[in-house]
Amino acid sequence: MKIAFLSSIYPVHAEQIYRENPSLKDKSSYEQIEFIRWHALSSYVKWDDYLKNNGYDVFRFHHNLNFVEKKWAKENLTNLSHKTTVFEIGLEKIKRFKPDIIYCSSPHAYIQNGFLEELINSLSRRPKIVAWYGANCGDEKIFNFFDLTLTNSKHLASSLIKKNIKADLLQHSFDPVILDKINLQVKRINRVAFIGNLDTSTYDFHERTKLLHEVSEKTRKFDVFGKFEKPKLNHRAKYFGISMRHSFSKKAFKILPLTKFNYWSKNENLPSSPWPIEKKFSRFVKLPFYGHEMLEKLSGYQVAFNYHNKHTGDTACNM
Repeated sequence: MKIAFLSSIYPVHAEQIYRENPSLKDKSSYEQIEFIRWHALSSYVKWDDYLKNNGYDVFRFHHNLNFVEKKWAKENLTNLSHKTTVFEIGLEKIKRFKPDIIYCSSPHAYIQNGFLEELINSLSRRPKIVAWYGANCGDEKIFNFFDLTLTNSKHLASSLIKKNIKADLLQHSFDPVILDKINLQVKRINRVAFIGNLDTSTYDFHERTKLLHEVSEKTRKFDVFGKFEKPKLNHRAKYFGISMRHSFSKKAFKILPLTKFNYWSKNENLPSSPWPIEKKFSRFVKLPFYGHEMLEKLSGYQVAFNYHNKHTGDTACNM
């Protein structure tokens, strides 16, 4: 039985790994993926080993690990050119492997870019296709493409089944081997830590970021580690200048009631702030951690804070 895993990694984490280990990209594809596996320390860190020990043949393709996949291509393809894309490499890699099962842990990415459809059309025999559903993937119709969708949320499984989409529960697990790979802190500080994205693009993430901001204003025993897009300098400068004009116009209009002062002094005429989170809150936020560094950091705190979004019902789909 052959199982092909289609997955991904946080782009920022991948960039960090290669930035901190610049010689990694020159190593073999196997050495690179092994190094990344033990730095990412995901819930399926040992899946490959367990499956191989039970007689399964497995391999992985990561659409956003360019160095890994292009190194594999150099090692295995004779017609490689500088124009060959990672997705073209993935198609060839999987066609050669001839999987019986494809397990896709990033269904939205692989459906949206058309990769899965092109892959299935290129295979001589259609394998069983399984998806993992643990976060908002947009329209659930995408799961019609899969033979089975696994999720650790009863709410999501029920939602799919009501749409006549085959789904089943698969609970998360935390492999004890992970604890052997990290430096657990002996003494924990009496503080609370949150580590995660500070996205405001969706309702759930916006509400989470808002709550983190509110909590941070009420206690200094709360540390937030997260990533957000800092506005470009010219956008910040422009907004700062308009804000200063706004404040000045409020005072000036009382002395000299000009039409322009009146217009500039009104809040509704202020442009939206370029900051995705409150500027004051942004100074409070520390740089994020990922993988083994994240777990090591959390192990030094008495309490880890998690915010459960509404999309997955009453189940938190992260570990």
